[in-house]
Amino acid sequence: MSKIVINDLGRSIARSGLLPASAYYFIEYLRTHAGKLKVLLPKAKLSRDGIPEELAKDFDPLDIAFVLIHLCFTSPSLGR
Repeated sequence: MSKIVINDLGRSIARSGLLPASAYYFIEYLRTHAGKLKVLLPKAKLSRDGIPEELAKDFDPLDIAFVLIHLCFTSPSLGR
């Protein structure tokens, strides 16, 4: 018999309306490609008052958007 464990991630997935297969797909993709995705995110530093401020843009802001939108459109949820 399987044991069911409820945690914050599971609650968030349930509230999002994603199929469990799609949530697993997203989590696995992010886990395996975190380093490559991190490079696409804007660089930021904390100012003296603790508020993050974006550094000079040395990336194409559409890169990360394209990857994440592609991930959504290739998810198992759209296959049904």
